Amino acid sequence: MSSYDCIDIPILNIGRAPCVGNPDLLHAARAAILNSRQGKFPNCNAAWISATLAATREFVQSGSIIVSSAGMFTWELVTWKVAACGGRLIVVIPDVPRRNIPETADKIARDFSLDTARTLFIFPEAKPQTPEPVDNLPERDSWIVALADTLVPVSIRPGGNLATMIERACFTPSKVDDRFNVSYKRAARRSFRPKLAAVASESEKLPWDDLTHWTTSTADPWPGETKAEFYAAFEHGEQGYPRSAFHTLSRILAERCLRASKRLIRGEERLVSLTACPPSELARLVKWRPSLVRWTFEPYGIALNRRKLESLGARPVIYGDDYQYELLDDRDKPFFQNSGHGENDWRVEKEWRLRGDLDLNLFGRDDGLVFVFTKQEADALQKSSPFPVLCWNEIPERLGV
Repeated sequence: MSSYDCIDIPILNIGRAPCVGNPDLLHAARAAILNSRQGKFPNCNAAWISATLAATREFVQSGSIIVSSAGMFTWELVTWKVAACGGRLIVVIPDVPRRNIPETADKIARDFSLDTARTLFIFPEAKPQTPEPVDNLPERDSWIVALADTLVPVSIRPGGNLATMIERACFTPSKVDDRFNVSYKRAARRSFRPKLAAVASESEKLPWDDLTHWTTSTADPWPGETKAEFYAAFEHGEQGYPRSAFHTLSRILAERCLRASKRLIRGEERLVSLTACPPSELARLVKWRPSLVRWTFEPYGIALNRRKLESLGARPVIYGDDYQYELLDDRDKPFFQNSGHGENDWRVEKEWRLRGDLDLNLFGRDDGLVFVFTKQEADALQKSSPFPVLCWNEIPERLGV
């Protein structure tokens, strides 16, 4: 049950909207730190991240109330930083059904460790689309720009929606503060395919009877991690993307635990996913999945003894058509996966699943192998890993091919 009460209040000269939190925040100086969409997996040393954090810190310290949002990395980074600095915050979340507003506000407050006395949530109702493209600017961005006394552009895509709004605002004296502006750079996509293929061609005859959990870069918090912990990593990380496949694998080894997840699983049960495919097949399975905005596999994983996993309840996935799912017993439904077809035939992944978290302390040193891409990464994990660590090029030699 939410601790918030939802009331309709007039929002300056913009209109009425359902709100929860502290409405007094509407009566003080407000600033919005603006970024266009960035890549899903930004480097924590990226110029736009450093500038965004610096701008947020300065305006919080100056006493400004920050107007931000949730649901997109660029807004959520600002929302987290305001909370981390002990600032005051207006959070704009459009198009949420009224019955869900208190629960939504409560969840965001918990996830970002927000001080509810220093926060106001505004929930604008979505407006019908109009024929003119200039009038179809995103509802959230329109409200944030209208609420802010000062706009602080950081990394803005030329010709984009935010660029149009900022250009309009420039006609108002002192509305735009350009001190933190950095050049906008389109995110590049990275592939491991060429090197994986080279290794795979040398390792077709690898003996293999293990199950492997391959880690991937994730645009979301790790299982069990809050948004506050997730975004703190971007300020305190040393380099690279702090939730990369390598960092995910590092966390698994440090915790000695493979955490179960509901992601891409039907129903509410949390499971660990593994594959019976040997490393030699990985190159053929690597493909870009636009719906997930990531690669299906990256060369980071942990292989574990199949027989021991089976004794703990691991079992092969049941591949089939959607109508077959409804015919399954409830205890089997978490292990169902649509077969797919054509290029998206998921049966080639030979997936297995295990209910709940997997305690790696149940396995001896000879029961597992850890795979990373480079020798430098292998050296970094060797001391903390309970299992031998191999870089990709060492796999054929280590397994006797």
